[in-house]
Amino acid sequence: MKLKQLFILTLFFFSSYVFSQNHIYVGTKSYNATSEWSFSPVKRTFSDDEILVQIGKSSNEGLLMLTVSSEYGQASITGAILVYLKNGKAIQLLKKIASDYANDKVSVIYSIGANDLKEMRASNIIDIRFTYISPFKEKMGLNARNGQTYNNGMEVVDNVEIKTAVEVEKLFNK
Repeated sequence: MKLKQLFILTLFFFSSYVFSQNHIYVGTKSYNATSEWSFSPVKRTFSDDEILVQIGKSSNEGLLMLTVSSEYGQASITGAILVYLKNGKAIQLLKKIASDYANDKVSVIYSIGANDLKEMRASNIIDIRFTYISPFKEKMGLNARNGQTYNNGMEVVDNVEIKTAVEVEKLFNK
């Protein structure tokens, strides 16, 4: 009986580990990724003020996936993406690999070069700047800030920084 319980417990932990892996999908390909980080827009533009950011692993290079709400129709993210790091460095991402619009969200995936990835492994992301074109064809430069504003039940707490560098380093050391 104890052997059976141990087997079931082991199976449970193994299956929860396997199915809790984070991934970025590009077509039929799957890439290991960090968890999805929720950044806040500097300017409140959307009814859903959440901007999701995720870093994926593609051999020696990386992927950055950015997802923004667009409940009023198909929108897009275009042009270069600028990633500002806590150490004062800025990374410019130019190579868009994929974009998609589904479930009232627009997502883009950009390639991150090996040197830029090295910087992201050493320092937290503080801001991401991108160009958003609304469903009404309005072009906006927007910033996504690493740091949430939330209510902990007693007071409003600002700037809870997500340790992006730790997660990126862990992803690429697997």
